[in-house]
Amino acid sequence: MFARVDPEDPKIQCFNSILVMISALHHINCWTAFVFGVSLNSLLLWLIWKRSSKEMKVYRAILQQACLIDYWLIVTNVSIQLIFVTFDGHNIFLCIGLLSWLKYPYSSYYVGMLLVCAFFHLFYYSGLVWSAFPDENKRQQLNSTALFDHFQLEGSFFSPDNIFMLVKADSGKWAITCGYLMLLQFLAYSIVITCGIKIKRYVKNSNIGEPGSKRMDQVNKELSIILFFQTVLPLAEFSLSAVCIFTSIFFADSSSISLFSTYLVLPIHWMPVINPLITISVVKTYRNFIRPSKKVVSTTTTNSVTDKMSEFLK
Repeated sequence: MFARVDPEDPKIQCFNSILVMISALHHINCWTAFVFGVSLNSLLLWLIWKRSSKEMKVYRAILQQACLIDYWLIVTNVSIQLIFVTFDGHNIFLCIGLLSWLKYPYSSYYVGMLLVCAFFHLFYYSGLVWSAFPDENKRQQLNSTALFDHFQLEGSFFSPDNIFMLVKADSGKWAITCGYLMLLQFLAYSIVITCGIKIKRYVKNSNIGEPGSKRMDQVNKELSIILFFQTVLPLAEFSLSAVCIFTSIFFADSSSISLFSTYLVLPIHWMPVINPLITISVVKTYRNFIRPSKKVVSTTTTNSVTDKMSEFLK
């Protein structure tokens, strides 16, 4: 158990203030990304169904699948909305999303496994992989109540129920967890790379449409660009996770480094926003609908028609 501390301790007061500020920032970031993500993915789905060219309709299922994955990520972001903080040598995961309104939201084994299977590629969701889905019994092992007594976290915004994982940064359990998470992320990214290569080969070898058709070549090029970015974005998430894991192990007692890791996960909420933006920007028919191109009338053609009309009237 943690020892009691003076609530007037500047270190504790500073931690309380920083934690509230970080949580407010995460709330604003998450819900802003939610609004933009739902709007852009809904727009993209409409464009896929209503504005796709005949050639692009062949690959409509691929684009729709990306939208559905983005929707799933958006909903989970606002439902869980976890914050990873490191303080006094402890890695702490706080749940401030919609699920935090429930009492012991992770007590269900099946709910926990669902979240693990869907989101183990995100670092602060990956804590669920380790065998510590908090229930009433495991909460005593995590000492979350003692942690709040130690940090003097008072107020309605936080409660011991917000904590779902607490572990020493230099413990063997945390080292094994980090290694397991990195292995899972590597396997997940390998799947992304493999699928991307297979789809790229299918696009390249596709005989759909007229052989050598310029329009089909253009569509294949657009889809290749989209697939490239859909492969790079998971790599960005993987890199952010690796940095967070590295800092949590080697710089757990450094407040500046640990705060850096806390803010570093903010861009992950915007991945479902970047995906539809890239697709809309790359596909010509979608781009022209959002920003119609001005039609340029050739003056040469106009003059030629005028001359012929003049000769006819003569």
